[in-house]
Amino acid sequence: MAPLACLRLPTRIRLRTSHDPDSILSLFKSHGFSDSHIRRIIQTYPYFLSYNARKTILPKLTFLLSKGASTSDLVRIVTKNPRILHFDLHNAITPRYDFIKKFMLSDDSTLRSIKSCPSIIFSNTPLLNIQFLLHNDVPESKVVMLLRYWACSLVANAPTFQ
Repeated sequence: MAPLACLRLPTRIRLRTSHDPDSILSLFKSHGFSDSHIRRIIQTYPYFLSYNARKTILPKLTFLLSKGASTSDLVRIVTKNPRILHFDLHNAITPRYDFIKKFMLSDDSTLRSIKSCPSIIFSNTPLLNIQFLLHNDVPESKVVMLLRYWACSLVANAPTFQ
């Protein structure tokens, strides 16, 4: 994505320096994102260009890589739902990842669920819906099946889910 392409974005964002957007673009490129992936992410969430790449975006990418995600997995997860980059790593993403892993038992299985539905790692509703299921005597094996094959069904808001 050419630096001047950022000027054509539909939303105005306040940038402190041109270094911020350039570092975000470079970070995405260095993690295997193509120009079309980057363009899609930035057009959807232009305020990402105002983020500090090293403090805000990199830790989330590193976290997923540390759990065994490949660069193609990383690209798939982030481009499928870029909002994952908006949420706090320590207060949202890590606790939800650990909660899902408690059922899936391995990083590989947990990542498969996240790849199929990235919003399960930052949304509160899967946690609430799983707690609802367990409270209503649904066996854990059925919860695992939902996480494995229909993870996005757990993202439905509580009244719809129930």
